[in-house]
Amino acid sequence: MSKRASRSKNRGSVLREQSSTDSLTQTKNGNADTTATMNGVMLEHRRKHSTFDNNSPASQAASLMGNSRFSLDDDVPKFKEEEDGPSKGFFELSKKDQSNFLLLVLLYFLQGIPMGLAHGSVPFLLKHNVSYAAIGVFSLAAYPYSLKLLWSPIVDAVWSPRVGRRKSWILPIQTISGFSMIWLGKNINRMMKEAGETDSGVWNFTWWWFALVFLCATQDIAVDGWALTLLSNENLAYASTAQTVGLTAGQFLSYTVFLAFNSKDFANRWFRSVPAETGIMELDGYLSFWGWAYLIVTFGLAEQLSLVILVDFPVEVFLGYYIGKWCQTYPPMHIWCWSFIGRLVAAGFAQFVVSVFPAGGAGSGFVLLVIAEHVMSTFMNTVMFVSVSAFHAKISDPLIGGTYMTLLATVSNLGGTFPRYFVLKAVDMFTSATCIPPTNPPKADLLKGPLVTQAFSCALEPEKHRCIEGGGFCNVTTDGYYIVNILCIVIGVVTFWGYIKPAVMRIQALPMRAWRISP
Repeated sequence: MSKRASRSKNRGSVLREQSSTDSLTQTKNGNADTTATMNGVMLEHRRKHSTFDNNSPASQAASLMGNSRFSLDDDVPKFKEEEDGPSKGFFELSKKDQSNFLLLVLLYFLQGIPMGLAHGSVPFLLKHNVSYAAIGVFSLAAYPYSLKLLWSPIVDAVWSPRVGRRKSWILPIQTISGFSMIWLGKNINRMMKEAGETDSGVWNFTWWWFALVFLCATQDIAVDGWALTLLSNENLAYASTAQTVGLTAGQFLSYTVFLAFNSKDFANRWFRSVPAETGIMELDGYLSFWGWAYLIVTFGLAEQLSLVILVDFPVEVFLGYYIGKWCQTYPPMHIWCWSFIGRLVAAGFAQFVVSVFPAGGAGSGFVLLVIAEHVMSTFMNTVMFVSVSAFHAKISDPLIGGTYMTLLATVSNLGGTFPRYFVLKAVDMFTSATCIPPTNPPKADLLKGPLVTQAFSCALEPEKHRCIEGGGFCNVTTDGYYIVNILCIVIGVVTFWGYIKPAVMRIQALPMRAWRISP
């Protein structure tokens, strides 16, 4: 027993002495990181080329413990999170990181303006004149944002040394985007009218928005890459926070806020004593305003990079900021998995809200229910977006930052983009409705269209309007929305527990060197 104890003690002493010698050598050379990396490589090499008489755990343990360098006396190594210390708040950042963070928020905010219109407001305004299938065609306009990987290497490789690697793309793209939005503002009403009349009008309208989203996607590549160099290494998690705060605020303004002020009912109820037939804010004026804003901010960026004109909403700032801190405290993909479950719950809650819509119109109680559903859905979407963006920023190789971030974001974005066309087509396909002619035809002066004299299908939006304007009643026997939504929830639950969660945990456990292109 005494010999065994003495042998263990001697091994521990030898290892501690060697460890002290290594530490002294690293201090003298001033190259501790390189030495530690080489030690790790050698350890990996020894592990790969070591052999055992048999592969049982007992024999492997016995072989390791029999090694002359084996000891249980070493301290447990600290995790990276413990070495870095607790996560920093915004006001604890350096002045340079604070100003760069606000600059990133501004750039992402500007990207969110047309994205909110393309993803939300314009399809909503179109649905009064076109079918869900036509709206599905318009959803193709959002595809460039999910396919930007195809041209991201060009953005990383082609630039002017005199202007700067990222400004070479941001400045001209924002200028073109600004003029494009001004042009759309002058022609949007005519184009929307044509989209409701012919298929060619829908495609022409879609291609214009496709081009605008393409510009936003290209700028996003440049800004993503810039974020990896603008912020210091220890504060890279704030890149995802800036992206979330900016994009969410821009999309919120162009979707929720714009539609509220575009509604004549909202304007008449809260802002007017004399009712009018239009809202306070029209799409043409909104596009023109932000087109000029793009040009003004671009001029400011060209003159002085530190210029920040931040227009934001406190709720979005609060939400993005604190979710960013969570991603510094907890593994980001754990948070992503929690929010995935939350989004499935939010989808079911949304269907419940739609199903209980009161026939007599929405009262204050129902409005509060809708607000609660919207806040829940927005919260879960934001948590998922921030967490996956934080993970991307953490593992991306700065050597090709724009391409790397784009590569990781492309597949993520495709998951939310490519199904839209098929989902909207499926809603039309599963919907069954019949226009029932009036039993007592109303007077001709009360009709807004030709009198309905025989039954026809009114599943599509134009036929529904024709039915109502002709004095008929559109009887919906099967609403495709409920069927498609339930199918999506079921598919989400099965794939999450069967494949997505295990795969995500496996990916998150990979060492950092597995993500690096450069050694």
